[in-house]
Amino acid sequence: MARNTKSSQPLTTAQRLSSIVKSCRDIMRKDKGLNGDLARLPMLIWIMFLKFLAIGAPKRFSLRLSPLPEQQQIVAELNTLQVQMDALKKRQAQTAAEFDTLLHSIIDKAFRGQL
Repeated sequence: MARNTKSSQPLTTAQRLSSIVKSCRDIMRKDKGLNGDLARLPMLIWIMFLKFLAIGAPKRFSLRLSPLPEQQQIVAELNTLQVQMDALKKRQAQTAAEFDTLLHSIIDKAFRGQL
């Protein structure tokens, strides 16, 4: 027995939300970089937030912005953290390269019987 997909009654909020989530999940499943619902969850939350803003949330809510000096301090701290993160990434890449070289050297000595 086929179900009738069209209904004369309007969708409830829960049904509309479920529909939006399902549509987002279907689209995100096509992304090769996201494997599993756990990887897609942050993106899904972000999409839902943007959708929430798009349907009129700014009319109903007002956001209080921090004073400009505080915003500038936050940006400065984030910039400092970004510089530190970049340095850590560079150091991790160097360490990985050193480990790779060392591993090849150890394997070579093992095959030559020098260990």
